[in-house]
Amino acid sequence: MKSLFDPDVREEMVRRIRRVEPGAPARWGTMTSGRMICHLTDGLKLAIGEIGTDFRPGVLSTALGRWLVISSPIPWPRGMIKAAPVFFGTEPSGSLERDKEALIEYVERFGRGRREQWGTSPLMGRLSGDQWAALNRKHLDHHLTQFGC
Repeated sequence: MKSLFDPDVREEMVRRIRRVEPGAPARWGTMTSGRMICHLTDGLKLAIGEIGTDFRPGVLSTALGRWLVISSPIPWPRGMIKAAPVFFGTEPSGSLERDKEALIEYVERFGRGRREQWGTSPLMGRLSGDQWAALNRKHLDHHLTQFGC
């Protein structure tokens, strides 16, 4: 399973982040490229425990639900999962380049920082570092693909 703990995967994600252009049209959904970059940053902030949220058990917190979201080789359906508000806390700064650099810093920080304590997912509850690394790699891939990167 691909993971942000793998330096080659992080390098690929950084290359793709750098290709995101201001005003790039989304292939699906309503987010702007700037909003998407901040959304991805919030996902990493949540994983490392920099921001918190309430956990609400549901189908995605079951073993099967976690496997489908984190480990399944099947790409995520477009627009099927409504993201919790915690994933939209960071507002675009007005400079896509600055926001992309902030995201890249979080990707690198996440990948280098093995820790004992990780954040709590609002939909899946407590996750291990390996689960967060695979989940955030898949999240990055999903939204970078959304913008053709």
